[in-house]
Amino acid sequence: ELSFAETKALFMARSEFKRLAKENTVVIGRKLTKCTQSCPLVVYNHVLNQIESFDNLIPFAVEALKYSSDLSRDAMAYCLVSQLKAKSDHKMKEGDTNYSQWFASLSKFIGVYYGRYPSTELKGLLFYLLRSFSEGQSLDLLVLKDLLVLMGGCD
Repeated sequence: ELSFAETKALFMARSEFKRLAKENTVVIGRKLTKCTQSCPLVVYNHVLNQIESFDNLIPFAVEALKYSSDLSRDAMAYCLVSQLKAKSDHKMKEGDTNYSQWFASLSKFIGVYYGRYPSTELKGLLFYLLRSFSEGQSLDLLVLKDLLVLMGGCD
């Protein structure tokens, strides 16, 4: 029964998120909120995967999430940390000195998301960043930079 609910929420989120545009963020945001009531982790992982691929969706996705509850926003904070942790080995392009496209997009989304919703739990992300810095992973400085610049409004 749980896997059916997850599959249904993911299907609804996929069908609604692919229609996301500037003109319909309110409608899509309300429909996404309905999806996140049952399975927020599944829906938010899909949203983050789409944002990693298409960074032009960031402002629309952040605006569409304004109807989500505080608990759902905290679930998004968990998904952000888990996405950063899961792909920690591939943050740089192979044989290059530039950041991967998914990492730069996710970092920008983190800054815009926390700038728009400052009441969202930030401790987990900061703890992850400090821990990765203490382990010598300086690539996560991009996340901290975007967080400070975009959340602080110094754009």
